[in-house]
Amino acid sequence: MVTKNLYFIVKKLSLILCLTACAQMQRPSKQQPVEPAKQVEEKTQKPIALIFGPGGLKTYAHIGVVKNLERENIEINRIIGIEWGAVIGSVYARKAKIHDLEWQMSKLKSEHLPNAGFFKNNIDLENPNRLNLFFERIFPGYDLAQSKIPFACATKSTNKSAASWLQSGPAFKDLKKCVAYPPLFYSYNTWHADTLSIKDAIAKLRSEGDYHIVLVNVIANDTFRTSKKVIDQEAEKILWQEVRDRLEEAAKEVDTYVAIDTSAESILDLGATKALIKLGQEQSASAVMGMRR
Repeated sequence: MVTKNLYFIVKKLSLILCLTACAQMQRPSKQQPVEPAKQVEEKTQKPIALIFGPGGLKTYAHIGVVKNLERENIEINRIIGIEWGAVIGSVYARKAKIHDLEWQMSKLKSEHLPNAGFFKNNIDLENPNRLNLFFERIFPGYDLAQSKIPFACATKSTNKSAASWLQSGPAFKDLKKCVAYPPLFYSYNTWHADTLSIKDAIAKLRSEGDYHIVLVNVIANDTFRTSKKVIDQEAEKILWQEVRDRLEEAAKEVDTYVAIDTSAESILDLGATKALIKLGQEQSASAVMGMRR
């Protein structure tokens, strides 16, 4: 009798457990809503190629542009320098550090430059060897090919029709070929800065790769009235106006054009370097931020 009752009890328990399990299986489960996978847009940034345009000591404004690029964490992958833009460009290309650029350029002194004395109405063209001590201090035993950022500067010989691009060789010697230009210096062994090679520089970069090309013009809208004591000859004034026009014409051929108005400063005023850096930083801020979009 006990065995029979136990049998019925076990059977009922089994039935109850079975019904309970079935009910739980049929009950809709509370599941967390599945969020659609987020689509991450990856924006491919082209490598940046920077052209430092000419302008004598007005090119200190380039330093302000570089400050903004570093602040926005925009990496520079290629640099071309023209005339004194070659000095700024080569110094920065060596280590790619803005503090080093500022420190090295602070070593330029009046004795390295043509004399625009108080009692003189204009300056005289100087031998570019006047820059020897300055270049030897900032480029001791340094070859342009050792630059952290690949660098080139534009030069031209009176014996050749085509521009040449210096990308290797002793910096303290070869940079004089890219910097020598009136009204500051006469040619160095027939070599002088090729200030009219703006479009050639752009074509060179286009042939090398798919760069986002940035052209910095530090003589935008300049009439060189402030530089009258330096640019004294009519031929020099016409020449620099042509350089300015070439830069402004090239604006439509680059990806980012940075125009810096330095007309309030002279092309040869070592005392204005801090003001020029500030101008470069203030007037390039919008263009640099636009490169992030």
